[in-house]
Amino acid sequence: AFLTLTPGSHVDSYVEA
Repeated sequence: AFLTLTPGSHVDSYVEA
């Protein structure tokens, strides 16, 4: 994702998943 620097994080998870 683009919200966090760690892909798969709970913050970008809702954007990618």
